[in-house]
Amino acid sequence: MKKIYIVQHCQSEHHINDLTGGSTDTPLTALGRKQAVAVAKELKSMGLHDFHLLSSDLTRATMTAEAIQEVFSQDMTLVKALREIHNGDAMNQTKQWAQAHAFYDASVFELDRPQWRNAETPRALYQRMKQVIQDYMTTQTKDLVIVSHGVAIAYLISAWLGISVEQMKHSFLKGHAGGISLLAVSPLGQNTLIHFNQTSHLKHLTTP
Repeated sequence: MKKIYIVQHCQSEHHINDLTGGSTDTPLTALGRKQAVAVAKELKSMGLHDFHLLSSDLTRATMTAEAIQEVFSQDMTLVKALREIHNGDAMNQTKQWAQAHAFYDASVFELDRPQWRNAETPRALYQRMKQVIQDYMTTQTKDLVIVSHGVAIAYLISAWLGISVEQMKHSFLKGHAGGISLLAVSPLGQNTLIHFNQTSHLKHLTTP
């Protein structure tokens, strides 16, 4: 049974500098770089050895993937479709700016309305993740490691499990930086979530 390991990128500069995430492109922090090494070692301990490595092309994801690449001497493929949800005009802005310029109250979920001008809608993100599944996850001949972002991963796993986009109004899988999830297809042909956002490999790390 082939396995798909989903890695949420490690701590990024936007996490500590009060910037929006999404398409804001920031590198890992010093702690994030340590976390990335811990992620790679954890994958090694899980018995991973022959696999394809895919990563979002945003810097915080590629830096996480590079740590995996180094431990395994593994080639990496950058996939733009694995980027985080695009936050439009809120890109590179502070969270305070984003709150002041949002089209609607962020506490109210809007499936078909972007939160900021030029931003991606949740429905569009869901469709993008379904395409990732079709293009990369249903055709793999080896195990797969995918490095992406929190919201994108939540939608990717939900689409993998058959949770409809309409049900996303009522459910969300919230992960943490550096977490590892594991997917597979069961012997009965069921798309399976074996574990979600495991972070035990990060507990020994502290801020430098």
